Amino acid sequence: MIIDTPSIRELQLWESEGLQDAFADIAELGETCRFRDCRHDREPGCAVKAAVDGGLLADARYQNYLKLQQEEEAMNKKKDERLQKERDPR
Repeated sequence: MIIDTPSIRELQLWESEGLQDAFADIAELGETCRFRDCRHDREPGCAVKAAVDGGLLADARYQNYLKLQQEEEAMNKKKDERLQKERDPR
């Protein structure tokens, strides 16, 4: 769900599936990458990077995807750290 609120300039994902849903075109392209765990940034044989380089995928959309991917990883890291603290309250 996206809500347009004036003066708010940030979008955060609440669920990890959100990235795949929001960027279904990139997820579909990613299915043909050389590596199944391709992160679509530096790996050789990346279909997403090839689509950007070939003009089939807008660079701005790709950059937005990478930014949200990084934010999602940071959010997951925080969740993992919090869970670890709950398990081991030293």
